[in-house]
Amino acid sequence: MARLVAHGFKQKPGIDFLHTYAPLVSLSMVRLVLSFAVANGYDIHQLDLVAAFRESEIKDEIYLQLPLGFRIVSGAIQDSNLCRVAYTGKHEPVCVRILKSLYGLRQSALNWYDKLDSELIRNGFRKSDWEAGVYYQGELVLLVWVDDILFVGGRSAVQATRKIYEKTFMIQDMGHITHFLGMRATGDMRTKVISLDQSGYISQVLGRFQMGGATGVSAPLDQGMSLLRRNGRMTTVVEAEGAVRKEENLLKDYQVEEQVD
Repeated sequence: MARLVAHGFKQKPGIDFLHTYAPLVSLSMVRLVLSFAVANGYDIHQLDLVAAFRESEIKDEIYLQLPLGFRIVSGAIQDSNLCRVAYTGKHEPVCVRILKSLYGLRQSALNWYDKLDSELIRNGFRKSDWEAGVYYQGELVLLVWVDDILFVGGRSAVQATRKIYEKTFMIQDMGHITHFLGMRATGDMRTKVISLDQSGYISQVLGRFQMGGATGVSAPLDQGMSLLRRNGRMTTVVEAEGAVRKEENLLKDYQVEEQVD
C-alpha cells in the first residue's frame, strides 16, 4: 500500500518548523510500571495506533510538491483531509498545502504527541509531573511511546478505556503484552515475575551477518585470553605489548632528535 510522505530533510529550521522533540516514557519507568503491574496482578494491554501521525493537525504552513503520477480529480486529491490543492498547472507536478502531519515531516511526532495529550486530558487522565509519557486515571496507567501505548490496570478498566479510544483513533489491538519497543516480555502471574529481553533483535542481527548458526559462549572473549590493568583500564596482553613498543619507538625518535639538535 502506497503512502504519501514528505521529504523532511529539505525542511529549514525556523521556517518550516520550530520544535521537533516529542516526549517519550523512559525505559526505567517502563520496567518500574511492569514490575508493579505483575506484583499486583494487573492486566498489561498493548495498543498500536495505525497511521497515528495523520490523526494530528499541522500547525505550520507547509506546501508539498506532489510526486509524478499523483491523481487530481475535480481539483482535489483523494484524501482531502490530508492536504488541499494550492496550485494546479497544466502539467504535473501539483502543489498542495499540508493539513495533517505526514510521515517524514520533522515536527510530526510532536504534533501527534500534542494531539494524544489533549485527547487523554479531555477524557480525564492526568499527566505525570516527572514523566511526560505517563498518564494515569484511578488505578489505570498509560505508558506512551509515540504510537505504542501500554494500558496497565484492572481488566475491566483497561477494556473500557480501550473501547473509548477505538472510536477516536484507528487502533490495532495487540492484546496482552508480548513485545514492546523491540523487547520480548515474558511473565508468570503465578510467581509474579516478568522478564524483558532482546533475543529477537539479537537473532535479527546475527541473521544479517549470517551468524545464525554460530556457537554461543558465556563470555565474548577468546579462550585463554589474559587481561591486564594498564593506566586504569583493562586491556589484553597483545594490546599492552603493542602500547609498550609504541612508547619505546616514540622515546627512540625523541632521543634521535635531541642528538641531531
